[in-house]
Amino acid sequence: MIPINAASCVFPAGPDIALADLALRSGFSLVRRHPFYVDRSGQRVTASYFNDPQGHFDITRWQALTEAVMSDLLTRLAPIPEQTLKQAPWHVWLVLPEPSRPGVPPDLTHDLLPTLDTWPYELQSVEAIFGGHASGVMAIEAASQACAADPLMIALVIAVDCLVSPESLMWMEEHNSLHGARRLFKGHPRQNAYGRLPGEGAATLMLSQRRDLPAWSYITGLAVGEESRTYDQTEPCTGQGLTAVAQQAIEMAAQLQPRPINHLYHDYNGEPYRADEYGFAVLRLAEQLAPEYARHTPALVSGDLGAASFITHTALAAWASRQQEDGASHLILASSDDPTRGALVLYGNKEETA
Repeated sequence: MIPINAASCVFPAGPDIALADLALRSGFSLVRRHPFYVDRSGQRVTASYFNDPQGHFDITRWQALTEAVMSDLLTRLAPIPEQTLKQAPWHVWLVLPEPSRPGVPPDLTHDLLPTLDTWPYELQSVEAIFGGHASGVMAIEAASQACAADPLMIALVIAVDCLVSPESLMWMEEHNSLHGARRLFKGHPRQNAYGRLPGEGAATLMLSQRRDLPAWSYITGLAVGEESRTYDQTEPCTGQGLTAVAQQAIEMAAQLQPRPINHLYHDYNGEPYRADEYGFAVLRLAEQLAPEYARHTPALVSGDLGAASFITHTALAAWASRQQEDGASHLILASSDDPTRGALVLYGNKEETA
């Protein structure tokens, strides 16, 4: 059981975690036309992105996202004594998309190090983990194991992604996964009714087993696995891999204290294969869900956050636990373009979060 001591996230509809939570609960999505990228029919596509008068879609965008989420996290640490934060050894797990993906700046990890160095407390190490939507699960797993081995350390899991650069949009359009993009059919533009709405954002989790730190909530179950069918196959995805990791995480949490799942988070963003996968998985998980469980789909307000999506969704669940103080259980599911699947169970605690 690993405590989440603080969390933060930023995306256009939620420039800090409190506003992100409000956007999720109200269904507010900040979507606008891309300033210059047009689809094959000559129409500008829509995306969820921060407005930049200079129109920069280079490394400076990634650095600004990282700086913003770190600044938001600092505001959440105010109740913790400064001396405690200074004396603790800090370690970072940095979650980023695969370097080979179109639109990802070269030397991204190296170029983000100066931004990480602005953290006011000395960072002992920075480890990068690359992957898709579910890669954040592996980062949390690695950070949790490190915290268990060293109860005095503080782990920061920081995830950043940006899918609104022209190269990223072109890649999605070529794979017919860009929502709303048009292509000519018999001389007339036909809109893609499916596919993902691209977005950009960053999120951070602060984990530690130190007894002198408050806990927003607790990670009680965590599992990583693979799905045999992915988006590029013709057969529908029946969600067997996603179901398996969800059941593993729930069973792990139940060993500490059996609870039905009150809140379910998923990264579905308009792709048919994820809709199939999610639907089949939830049917199999029905007995583990509370009768009136709440379903949350943050990607509908944030846009697709790629490698940053799972940490963002976990941060939102941790924030909800802290605000509601009802001891509810949260299940966060992670699908992906690649076969990796992940699940995390988070328990709120009335006594610890009050």
